[in-house]
Amino acid sequence: MEVITIFLTSLMAVIGTGGIIAEEEVAKAIRDRVTDVETLAVRIDNRPIHRLLGGKIDRLSIATRGLLLIPEVRIDLLEIETDPIDIPDFAVGEEIISRRILSQPIQLGMRLILKEDDLNEALRSQVVKSYLETRIPQSRNYQLISVEVKLNEDNRLEINLELYSKPKEETMNIIVNFGLAVKQGHQLEIIEPVATINERRVSPRFLDRYIQNNLEDLNLQRLDSEGIISRVLHLEVDEDSLSIVTFIRLEELPEIEISKREKGN
Repeated sequence: MEVITIFLTSLMAVIGTGGIIAEEEVAKAIRDRVTDVETLAVRIDNRPIHRLLGGKIDRLSIATRGLLLIPEVRIDLLEIETDPIDIPDFAVGEEIISRRILSQPIQLGMRLILKEDDLNEALRSQVVKSYLETRIPQSRNYQLISVEVKLNEDNRLEINLELYSKPKEETMNIIVNFGLAVKQGHQLEIIEPVATINERRVSPRFLDRYIQNNLEDLNLQRLDSEGIISRVLHLEVDEDSLSIVTFIRLEELPEIEISKREKGN
């Protein structure tokens, strides 16, 4: 949800100046809140123009290429398009907007593309590797040396991991091949997984149990209680990219800190 938070804080920052919501100002607010972006285009559709002064927008479109939310993770393409937006009033210059119910929910569509090279660059970073180590069973006994993903046609992926076993003082080579799908728009589903450890086949029962224990974290319905309805409309994996199209509906405005983030933090 980091993308949506940046989108909201950028929009609120512009509204908080008390002036007209201009495309250039929204673009500048976004640039101030990300590490880097190669190209950025913002379009605001509004009639009549005076509605822009009241926090009302008929449609907002944002398109980026080469977006870095943090230095380690590059998003090749990100596109956002909203339905009409009516932002609630708040004091000009206010730095923290408290959580509140929206009189008109914010609805938007989002398209995101991740390239295989960018995914592997992220997987080589220490921040991502440290997180992945916490997802390994009995993680205290293992050190993640490397991980690489290969995207294939027909929505299939192959993950290659190299782990160091501290108790056995040996390296383990793990290969996991699986299909990816979305069930009912909110639950990620692993299709026909196959795994080997040092070229020995992993028990399907053990593999299924491990997958099920970790999939619940990727269930988008857990956001419903926070007033965020998010559903995946399309998921596609081909030889060099992963593409996701989602619908997001915000019933509540989360607490938002308007002050811009420092670059690189």
